[in-house]
Amino acid sequence: MKLDVTKGKSSLSIGYRSPGLSKDLDPAGKMALCKELGMSVIEPQINPREFPDLESARNYRRAADEADIEIPSAGTFLDHSIPGADLDEETKNILEIASILKVPYLFTLVQHPPEGIPHQESWDLTLNNLKNFSKRADDAGFKVALEPEWFLGSFERVMRMIEEVDHHNFEHINFDATNFFLNGSSPCEILEKAGNRISHGHIKDGFYRTQQRGEAPVGEGEVPWPEIFETLAGMEGHRYLQIEHCGTAEKVRAAAKAVVSFLEAGGWQES
Repeated sequence: MKLDVTKGKSSLSIGYRSPGLSKDLDPAGKMALCKELGMSVIEPQINPREFPDLESARNYRRAADEADIEIPSAGTFLDHSIPGADLDEETKNILEIASILKVPYLFTLVQHPPEGIPHQESWDLTLNNLKNFSKRADDAGFKVALEPEWFLGSFERVMRMIEEVDHHNFEHINFDATNFFLNGSSPCEILEKAGNRISHGHIKDGFYRTQQRGEAPVGEGEVPWPEIFETLAGMEGHRYLQIEHCGTAEKVRAAAKAVVSFLEAGGWQES
């Protein structure tokens, strides 16, 4: 089954995040894995760096063009919550690589701040840094989305930060169902409440609301993926989902197989 699918007025393009495979595959190999699995999209990680230099980003873009693979999004990890962090040069590098990749959409997330700092101080620092990043990305022509994780893991905290940043280029949520689930938020309820803010997201699985905690292969954890896909089927528009945290091609294949089983059982059809 090709992983561009549709059901009702909803359509999905499903690919995978590629940084974990860099030890084993060059850019052409990463694109070949997409083609093998019927994927038309892929998601790189700008930093921590999948691209040690600008030429490596150019090679990735060329490989994607040659394989006819779309790069609709990329990840950016910045020290938004760390006092004294100099984000200027790193932001400049991110936007330069994003320009080479020709990627329209960047997601970012916020790590835990250092211990011993009052919450409001960490919040205000993060807020200011996200405002600056959103403006600079907007000036360069890139959308910015906030992914739930660590300091901003729940839906309530993600929405509060988006509302306080209050910038037209910082309105989207990068839908990581597992991260929301980990932080006590229902992925399906979030889709129903904030689906207009969601155009991209990630697929992984794990155990989080039991004594055993940690990631698991897709379909073997407690994240309700069949229900999530059913909720997506009731939402109009096109969305991109990327399988992530797979360190080998074989793990990507296994995750893709599980995703296909959910789609087929849910009545999704190839686009």
